[in-house]
Amino acid sequence: MSSAGLQVTLRVLAVSHESMRVAYAVRNASSTPVLVLDRRWDPALEALDPAWVEVDLADVTAWLSRMHVVVPPEVLLSEPRLPYGRVLDAGAVSETELTVALPLQERGSLDAVYEQGPVEGDAGLTSVDALLMRVGWVAMPSVDTLPPESRDEVVIEGERLHWLSKEFLDEAQRVARSEPVAVTLVGRLRGSIA
Repeated sequence: MSSAGLQVTLRVLAVSHESMRVAYAVRNASSTPVLVLDRRWDPALEALDPAWVEVDLADVTAWLSRMHVVVPPEVLLSEPRLPYGRVLDAGAVSETELTVALPLQERGSLDAVYEQGPVEGDAGLTSVDALLMRVGWVAMPSVDTLPPESRDEVVIEGERLHWLSKEFLDEAQRVARSEPVAVTLVGRLRGSIA
């Protein structure tokens, strides 16, 4: 499915008892480069986090997301974790593989902010029949359209990246999402304990 320039497709590659391996492809259908917001630095690893993915469960659908999470105004975070903008040239396609632990555990960037009481046993389990992928992105007709602090490109692990501020991402991010993929999985809601 496209979002005015970025198209996302999702495939399930393998499912085992402990994990699920998926691949998502992003295609820049526009005539100018875009910044795909699907890479995030992990200070503990001192590398890009290959396992980073947000998981949201709604009804029987699981949303896997790699994007900037807008922090509500009432929440104060001293150092929000921000994704880098990865350059994807016009017409280019890039595929990324992820391994996600099963059962799917609802999790996200703001989990530590909100206190959630534990839900024990089967009370926190839900069936998941559809899987979708959301990917954040920013239009970049030229580097000059970025804020001055974001114009310098850095290369990390062979990828061309731009650091983007929270304020810029809050305003500029667009979100593309895939079509649903049929699955038969179990998910565990936030606050649940195994």
